[in-house]
Amino acid sequence: MDLSHIITDYFSTAPLFAAYAEMHYRFKFVGSRYFLNEPEIIADIPYRIDPTQKIPILILIKDSHQYPIIFKSYTITISKDSKIIFTKSNLIDKEIREPWWQLDTHVDINGISGLISIDVIIDYTINEKQKSCINHNLPLLQKRAFETIVAETSLPGSEKTIWGDLHYHTNLTDDMVEFGAPMDSTLLAARAIGLDFYCCTDHSYDLDDLPGSWIKTDPELTKWNHSRKEIIEINRNNQECIIASEEVTLRNMKGRNVHALLLNNKTFIPGSGDGAEKLIPFSSEHSTIDVYELMESDSILIAAHPLTHVPLFQWLFVKRGKWMWDDLIQPGLTGMQILNGSLDSGFFEGRDMWIRLLLDGYKKYIYAGNDAHGNFNIFRQIKTPMLSVHEKKEQIFGDCRTGLLSDSKSPSGILSEIKSGNCIITNGPYINLVISNNGHDAKLGETVYFDTFDIKLDGISSPEFGRIIDIRLFKGNIGEESENCIIHKSYENSIYNDSLKEKYIYEVDCYYRGEILTIDSAGIEHMGMTNPIWVMNNK
Repeated sequence: MDLSHIITDYFSTAPLFAAYAEMHYRFKFVGSRYFLNEPEIIADIPYRIDPTQKIPILILIKDSHQYPIIFKSYTITISKDSKIIFTKSNLIDKEIREPWWQLDTHVDINGISGLISIDVIIDYTINEKQKSCINHNLPLLQKRAFETIVAETSLPGSEKTIWGDLHYHTNLTDDMVEFGAPMDSTLLAARAIGLDFYCCTDHSYDLDDLPGSWIKTDPELTKWNHSRKEIIEINRNNQECIIASEEVTLRNMKGRNVHALLLNNKTFIPGSGDGAEKLIPFSSEHSTIDVYELMESDSILIAAHPLTHVPLFQWLFVKRGKWMWDDLIQPGLTGMQILNGSLDSGFFEGRDMWIRLLLDGYKKYIYAGNDAHGNFNIFRQIKTPMLSVHEKKEQIFGDCRTGLLSDSKSPSGILSEIKSGNCIITNGPYINLVISNNGHDAKLGETVYFDTFDIKLDGISSPEFGRIIDIRLFKGNIGEESENCIIHKSYENSIYNDSLKEKYIYEVDCYYRGEILTIDSAGIEHMGMTNPIWVMNNK
């Protein structure tokens, strides 16, 4: 008996990431606790709303070509302090029978601020039966209201910073267990959150799929080519922009599969090692050594979540691994996306590895993203294939951000600042480091040759992200084993804005970098970090 199709189906559940849950796929001859004879019906709302912005609401219906419905109507209810403050109903009365169908609407919230709860009630008919769902129709999950912060102020430092999410998956990522949100809907969410751009880093093993198939490769690259054209069109009509990208799977030095964010490469680079679209082998087409030969001169490669824990299933069956030292020191690698949706162990291990690289003389930059697949408000994911689904408040689109210290919002300007390291990472507060001498202000990521210089460290937070706990300035002498914290200012009162300034003299080749820590009213800590500025001997 040929069992290869069963084994392939089993392996295909491996890419379990922070995604809208695909509930129609089942193993051959095996049932599923979350299977439903309906299309996926999902509403989504950003986790925060910037001042003056309306609340964008996405209603997404997937796979209705297999399970057609009549979308009768929807009702939006907003509550604050357990009291209903807004209700709106719209009649649709439309038959939906498409692989993807979306509705984008907005709610004006003038005069409202703070934490609000939102429910989207969707009424529909399927097989002549009247049905209703609240926020989603995914089995096994509670019908929780969306919680959204309507901010009183913009993201800290917004007047000085261009904000973006460098790691995000759209509905071009679509396979047996996960899918993302449409690109245009995501841009509406980005605007509401306070972002200026995002990188659509869909999986390389999804971008080369034949449209409508999860496992067949398309030699014409229809999804890739169509999406690049769509990005150009969306950017032409919006102030915010999308950076055309992909998340490519590569072989690390040990032959295991790792992920890299490839920005602005106009030619597709395949990477199918952990896509689980074939039984064997699980080896990607390119490695962390040879990928640079395929990259264009104005593209950027960043190690994605390089030290994040790899689940045992993925380690065993699709050869997932971590970025190793020899992978990270390659000259063509711009840096590391160490902040990936939360301040978890992967972040702190990534920070430690980055510091080791800096002390050893390598110039690598850090970046932030969330690896969200949709998920504007809450993370919903298949936990155990065919058995369970879960949700949590992590890896939410726009929550962890890269801030570019620039005023250019064009795609080319954004890419230039990313490539030069003139940026910070944060999940809340703003921080910036400036080194000055004789009227020249060095940017983050820059190397300067000063004998004497001033260092200024600025930190900004807000009640949304909490009071400042401390601000630190670190100095790393090249060739030493550890950094020195040369300024550490702690705060006991409710301080949201501070600036530190000191004079220094060049002693040895070194770098400086800053960190800020805040704590909000719920006791949750938020953190921001700068990229370094190097001070070197000009002789």
